This record gives sequence, C-alpha cells and structure tokens, in this order.
Amino acid sequence: MKDISKFDNYEDENFEDETFDEIETLKNKNPKRKFIIIGVLIFLVAAFCFSFYYYDTHFGQGIINGYLNKKGINLTSETTENTEDTQDKTDSENNDETKTANAEVTDETTENTEEDKFLGEEISSKKPTLGKEVLTFDEGNVLGINTVNNSYYVCSKDGMKFFDSNGDQVFNDTYTLNYPVSVFEANYAAVYESSGTNVRVYNEKGFIYSVASEYPISKVKLNKNGYLAIIMRAQDSCKTVVYNSEGNKLMERKEDTKGVYPVDLDISDDNKVLCVSYLDTSDVYPISRLVFFYINKEDSMNVADGIFSAVQKDDIYAISVNCMENNTFFIASDVSLMCFSSAGEEIFTKELQEKISAYDVFGKSYAVIGYDGLLPESGENKYSLEVVDLSGKTVSLTSLKDPISYIKSDNKNFVVKTGNSLYGYNKNGKEQYNLIPPYDIKDVSFFNGKSDSLILSATSIEIADLSKVNTSKEDTPKE
Repeated sequence: MKDISKFDNYEDENFEDETFDEIETLKNKNPKRKFIIIGVLIFLVAAFCFSFYYYDTHFGQGIINGYLNKKGINLTSETTENTEDTQDKTDSENNDETKTANAEVTDETTENTEEDKFLGEEISSKKPTLGKEVLTFDEGNVLGINTVNNSYYVCSKDGMKFFDSNGDQVFNDTYTLNYPVSVFEANYAAVYESSGTNVRVYNEKGFIYSVASEYPISKVKLNKNGYLAIIMRAQDSCKTVVYNSEGNKLMERKEDTKGVYPVDLDISDDNKVLCVSYLDTSDVYPISRLVFFYINKEDSMNVADGIFSAVQKDDIYAISVNCMENNTFFIASDVSLMCFSSAGEEIFTKELQEKISAYDVFGKSYAVIGYDGLLPESGENKYSLEVVDLSGKTVSLTSLKDPISYIKSDNKNFVVKTGNSLYGYNKNGKEQYNLIPPYDIKDVSFFNGKSDSLILSATSIEIADLSKVNTSKEDTPKE
C-alpha cells in the first residue's frame, strides 16, 4: 500500500524530492524501465480496483453491482467465476495452510447464513395474523381504510393510495398530514387535517380536486356522486359550504349568531338538499335545530337563504346526520333517533332509553345503535345492540357482556368490538362469528360479494375471512 500511495501522489507539492530523483534515475538508467513502471502502476491500480469490487460484492453492500445493474451490466456471475479461478491459482501457488483456513471460514459463514435464514423464517411464521398480510407500515401511520367493490383505499399520514382487486397499486397521491381524517362514500374518498384548512377528494382513478377553507375544518361529508360538504368553524363565526363533484362551489352560508354553530351535515343523493344539525347553547338547556337547504341556485330562488324547512328539538344534542335510502335523513341525538324526508317532514322519532356508546348506518336502510346501559326491554344486561329500520321499527335487539367501543357496517352485515372480542352480525342480529383477535383491530371494511374483510391494525393491513378464523366462545353474547 505504501508503494501505491507513493506513485499515486507523485505530483503533490509536499512529496519528498528523493522520490522524483528515484524516478528520474530509473528513467535515465534504462528507457524501457519507463514502460515497466507504467505497467506496474496499471497492474496495482487494477488490483486495487478489483479488490475493492470483490470486497463490496461478497462482504459489502453490493453498491457497485447495484449501479451496474441499473445500467444493464451484470458482472456478478462472470466476476464470481474469474474470482474462483484466480483464487484457485493463488492457493495452488501459496501454501496449503492458507487454503484450508479460507475453506474453514467459508464453511462457517455458510453455516451461519443458513442458521440466520432458518431463524428468520421461524420468527416470521410466529407473527400473529388473521389472514393474508397485504401491507405493512410504521406504527400509527395508516389511519383509514375503505373497500370499493373488491378494491380498496388506504389513507395514511403521507398519502392516499388505491389498490385494485389484484392488490396492485393504482395511484398514490402524496401529502404530509399529522392527523389525517378520512371520509368515504360509495366510490369516493376525501382526506383533511383535523382543524386544517384543505380537503383533497378522490375516486378510483386518482385525485380529482382540492378545496381550501377560510376557517379550520371541523366536519366533512361526501355523497355518492362526489359532492362535498364542509363545516368550517372559527372562534366567533362558522361557515357551511357545498361543492359539486368537480370542486365548484354551489352554496355557502355563514353563521355569526353567538352560541349557535353547526354540528353535522349531509347531502342528499339526488344532489339537491343539504341537511344541517345546529346546536344552540345560548339558553340554559341545549336546543338542536335541523335545517334543510336547497343546494342549487335554481331551486333556492324562491326561498330566503335557500332554507325551505327547519325543525327545532329542545333539550337534545343532534350529533349525527346521514342521508339514507330515498333521500331520507337519519338524525341521531343523545336521547333519540329521528328520520326526516328530503322535504324536511318528520317520519318518526324513536326515544332511546339508554346512552349511545356507538352508532353507524348500513345499507342506506338501517341504523345500528350500541347502548351503554340497561337493555331497554328486559333490563337484564348492561350493554346492548339494536338495529332500527327506516320506519323506526326494531329489527333486532342483542345484549352483550362488555361495553361496545366500535361498530362498522356494509350493506348487509356489521362488526362490533367489545373489550378484546370482535363479533359479526347480520341485520337480523344473527351472529356470524365471534373471535378474540391476536392484536388490536383499528378498522374493518367489507369486500362486496366476498366473505373477506379488509382489516387494519397499528402496523399492517390484512385480508381475511373472519368467519373462518379460529373463534373463542367464552364471551358469546346472549340473543
């Protein structure tokens, strides 16, 4: 190595004078020596380069081969053959001791590699799963999933992704959000930052449009046609805005009345009506007002501010508005479930005897309610589950042993999370499965026409048929 640095650096200003003298002496002594020296230099440089390449290929990270492969050059097999031939010649010329030592090291390395590989496979096989793992990520990075027929959306802190029925990624729209909130309806998806000022909207093909808000966003809803409704709330003012499927603003309403603010809203599937739940806190007791607006200018020309109906409900807190079948609206409050037509006419009000702990609508025809209290009819158990149709009729009523923390539904079925257990039901309250997952399930979405479900945990997404997972019947609920 000293000789290499000596000749490589002979032009450096700090190089010693004797080195130049040596070179000149060699040149003058015999002109042919000049070519010998050049040949030696070329050989040493080539040997150094080859040694570096060999070390990088067999003991390093393969950086050189990676670069060459990108350029369409593959030297691995060729280099290996040449290396083996060179090594054989070198070993035969040197003593047998070195050859034996190298063979022992190689054998030991191979044994360790095989052992590590085996241990890796064993550890991987022990990872608890419910089905086929399709995506892994850093803990807490993915916060929302939703199926569209047999494809699915994945909403994370760094982007919205869509995968087709084969699991191939269709698009990945990147962004950076600390606390993304995802909203899904039919084939559409929207994402926004909690208390942020921007919403991005998608369909299965990719990004469609984005809208910026004047105030921090508190609620976003989509209808099945991609229409977007937003509630923006500032300290002393609120706004409700509606956009069509191309991101064009259709209506905007500002609320400046102190103590009155919008809580939730939804758009009818015929794109004509917006239903907004307002909470009035200016009195001693809370007052909820359900206000119905025309969205389009041509419909609202003959009514003030586009309002064609308003209903006041005293001493309740209307927390959820959902458009249902035939453009009706389900409104859930802390003490009741109400249904209104798109004309703003009340269809029914069902008084709830116990506190709601979880709530969802499914199939555009039913609401499923989780109660935290005594069973309304029998009073036997503390926690219960009720399915209600559009007429206000109770379709099924089930009692559970543990508090209900989560309800998620599709067109026909729904899952309920209680304690460590996960239950599957149909609309008639018939249990489909009952299991204790090996990890905490964050969200579940159902594939259309398949028994499989998309399952979100803190670090992965799986596809599994939950009805075929080994179940535990220790906490089976009574029907």
